[in-house]
Amino acid sequence: KMDNDESLWGMEDILNLDTGHRTLYGVDYTEIGTGFGDRIYMDILIQKKLEGGDISQIVEFGTWTGITSLHLGMSAKVNGLEFHTYDISDMRSEQSLRGWLDNMFFHEDDILKFNKGVKKLISKPNTFIFIDNGDKELEFNQYVPYIGRGSIIIIHDWNTEVNPNHISDIINKYSLESYHWEYAEALGSHCRAWIKTQ
Repeated sequence: KMDNDESLWGMEDILNLDTGHRTLYGVDYTEIGTGFGDRIYMDILIQKKLEGGDISQIVEFGTWTGITSLHLGMSAKVNGLEFHTYDISDMRSEQSLRGWLDNMFFHEDDILKFNKGVKKLISKPNTFIFIDNGDKELEFNQYVPYIGRGSIIIIHDWNTEVNPNHISDIINKYSLESYHWEYAEALGSHCRAWIKTQ
């Protein structure tokens, strides 16, 4: 019977939209930091932002194996954009490197220490920024003051690694507005996004 077949163990988990259930491009789900719900939410945000204006580039904090980077890099490629990703060391998998596109730029940098290059890059208006690195709260608080007008900033691991109370002051200080949280909640995503309108 199907429910006793060990080869199907976890099928419900793998097919569930919740962020904890992840696979992409045939890569083992344990090597991917984002789940189906997270990636669908980011795709919706990119679509909504392009419908209502513009995206100048996509930037990721926290490359890890690079599989989520491929997803974001492809989104950038089909929309004629550059994609930049940062991590303290290059941990990209062989699979990721095989799929790496010519619009994708990996930067080996410790962005937990303030980085002037990152500041300059994200100050460009309408930047799409995804934070999924080692200390998401620190990175959010450290770089939000420099993001350009019209930029969207997404943080991963909402309510798990990220305590909303630890970033609320910076959200209020820089007048960030929540951006399409209804989709994140419906998809079971552990990402939340804000837009800088001023």
